[in-house]
Amino acid sequence: MSLTEAKTMQPLKYVELAELPSVVGIVTAARALGLSRTYAYQLAKNDQFPCKVIRIGNCYRVPTAALLSLLDAERKPTE
Repeated sequence: MSLTEAKTMQPLKYVELAELPSVVGIVTAARALGLSRTYAYQLAKNDQFPCKVIRIGNCYRVPTAALLSLLDAERKPTE
């Protein structure tokens, strides 16, 4: 892994999450979830990504609302 690639896979901060567009690429979603790029693509390919993924041709897109909903659910304690 190159230094540039390692730097781009740093987890997103809350401020960065708030500034995301309505749909993001799988790599951005992976960063938000703390997943590697390869593992995120593997999960998406096998329909096991933890939130909704839209496939357009050979591109994967993740609705930001689904991503934020997942992250919010993980922050709340279960009762």
